[in-house]
Amino acid sequence: MYSATSVANMAAQTESTEPLLTPSLNRVNRYRNWRLIRWEALALAACLALAFMVSNALIALVCVAAAVVVLILLIVELLGVAVAESVLSMPLRKRGPFAIVAGKRIQTKLADIHSVALLPSRLGFKRIEIITAAASYVVAFSNGDARRRFIDDLRARQPGIETHTA
Repeated sequence: MYSATSVANMAAQTESTEPLLTPSLNRVNRYRNWRLIRWEALALAACLALAFMVSNALIALVCVAAAVVVLILLIVELLGVAVAESVLSMPLRKRGPFAIVAGKRIQTKLADIHSVALLPSRLGFKRIEIITAAASYVVAFSNGDARRRFIDDLRARQPGIETHTA
């Protein structure tokens, strides 16, 4: 059984006004796009399976080359969007028809970020545009909750960041 003091302590802990999921400001928080990671893993498996199933060496070589490209995309996406104490590291996405796919990463200082624009969804991904003095970057999230947690984390680390819709 619980003593009266332990019950009172548990009640005091549950009545706390602090949010349950607060971003930790002294560690790196990562936000991964799990839906895109699943699609890239499936594409990698399909390329490798096709490479082993075909009898033509040229087609098998093309499949292996495609698997290497998909593996690079998968590694970039597995690192996710990392928010550290003073740096934001994220996959660099191009604009246009392939705006979801990222082939390399970029880093920017949190102090350089002026605002965050909420973009319309594309292919079911919730997107934002991070605007700095030098450039703007598109970040895609698999759902709106991950996007909200990311923006809350940015605001906690850099309170002057504005949010608006594009």
